[in-house]
Amino acid sequence: MGNPVIVSERAPAVSASLYQDADLNEIQDVISQAQSAAEYWRYTDPRERARRLVKLGRVIDKRREEIVSVMQQEMDKPLMECWGDELGIVLGALLYCVRNGPSILVERLPSTRAQKKMLPGCRTTLYHEPMGSGIVVLQTPWNVPFQIPISDAAEALISGNTVILKPSEFTPQINALVRDVVEDAKLGDVFFQIEGGAKTSEALLAEVPEQSHVTFTGSPEVAEIIRTKCAQRNLYAHIEGGGLDAMLVFLDSDSPRSFVERTVNAAVNGRFRNCGRNCNGVKLVVLVCKDESFANTFTRMVAERAMRLRKGVDYGRFVMPYRSPRHLVLLKEQLQDAVDRGAEVFTGNHKDAMEADEYVPPVVLYNVNPSMRVFNEETFGPILPVYRVRSPQEAIGVVNSSAYKLDAYIFTRNSREAHEMRQRLKVGNVAINNVLIQYAFTQGPFSGAGGKSGESSRHGPQGILRYTRPQFVVESRLLSENENHWFPYDGDVELFGTKLRLSEKLRLSKLVGLKFAVSNFLGKPFRPRA
Repeated sequence: MGNPVIVSERAPAVSASLYQDADLNEIQDVISQAQSAAEYWRYTDPRERARRLVKLGRVIDKRREEIVSVMQQEMDKPLMECWGDELGIVLGALLYCVRNGPSILVERLPSTRAQKKMLPGCRTTLYHEPMGSGIVVLQTPWNVPFQIPISDAAEALISGNTVILKPSEFTPQINALVRDVVEDAKLGDVFFQIEGGAKTSEALLAEVPEQSHVTFTGSPEVAEIIRTKCAQRNLYAHIEGGGLDAMLVFLDSDSPRSFVERTVNAAVNGRFRNCGRNCNGVKLVVLVCKDESFANTFTRMVAERAMRLRKGVDYGRFVMPYRSPRHLVLLKEQLQDAVDRGAEVFTGNHKDAMEADEYVPPVVLYNVNPSMRVFNEETFGPILPVYRVRSPQEAIGVVNSSAYKLDAYIFTRNSREAHEMRQRLKVGNVAINNVLIQYAFTQGPFSGAGGKSGESSRHGPQGILRYTRPQFVVESRLLSENENHWFPYDGDVELFGTKLRLSEKLRLSKLVGLKFAVSNFLGKPFRPRA
């Protein structure tokens, strides 16, 4: 084992073994075990994989009180966020994989009427087999330390891959709990875990077999390093590098009071939930409003609501590693830059945030502009900038010019306007008149649309299929001596053409391409009827 890494000043006495970097022998041993397991796991029936995941879900449900207790102890997460953001979503992801994984991985494709006539007795099936070495390396973040590792692992396992999890070194108690839950579910033969920091991560990427998968969730700076290393070693990279998610708000002084209140509450919840540490959190409110006075009033309403948040009850602690405070330092630099460039602080004196150690109070900024860092960089903490524009076109420009392409939120009472705008936004996920909820619907993909956010999908069919390759199989079940399209051709050409012409009862628009090909085959020019 390497040198211990002290994670928190608050709990430095926790067993040092939880914090140590793994040595090379340990890393190689874990990789060897994962390789051996991959040789049989990839050939396991998807329904059997699903049954194994059912056991994992049952263990999590049985130990839910313990899991919540550990998360509260280590992260100071409010109960609602422990139950909803962590346990609720992970159980939803497991349920989706169990119920839908087998049918996604083995898909029966029905033949068309023409195909049945020309090629009778054929059954077509699309299989999705594990792609590459059959190993998926998961490098997961500290801000959602239970849900992301388990959810990502479920998708990798159901698709026939083994898993090596390298969780964040900043949540050792939760990491130990994840390991224990996996062992309790009897999945330790295909789900491996290794502890450590950056050195462990680097060694793992250097030693894992070529054509393994690396799924990373974290900062865009580290994401770029991971992407480069994967390219150098012929590894499949699945990157989610954060977001600068904008909330587009269409309000004016004539808007109904109830909708204004809903929008204010959504802005506060979308930014300050999980202490502002959600990759899909609201990072910028873009207020489409021509009335300066109303824009000012709206921002003050958001600030007033944010200042009501109670520490430890509905507002968690901004946990930062004691010996690696770079995230907190970065957050304070971004805040000071905004103030220096003219942003107004609507939540009291920003010095409270600048002097904070672990509990960073909510900060709402007004009169921000594109020259500020909070406008162009992901703020991974409780800072909410509000930017006023005068037209929908300006709002769309703000979103599409960003280097981040993860989420956008649209608040308007005009559904048609919302969907017209949605089509023009270059982001992976959109929620209309709500915030953060798209991630909870695990039947749909959660992904970026490029840029620093990456393009990898988790959840939905895409989350499972990202680790697979398609294999299309056609099986003939009528085992006659010959087929009408085999040698010798003789008079079978006319018979073949006759069978095709039987399909002319179908609409012309559906068979133009097929008829054109057949007419060439029969040497007869095809001219569609007027």
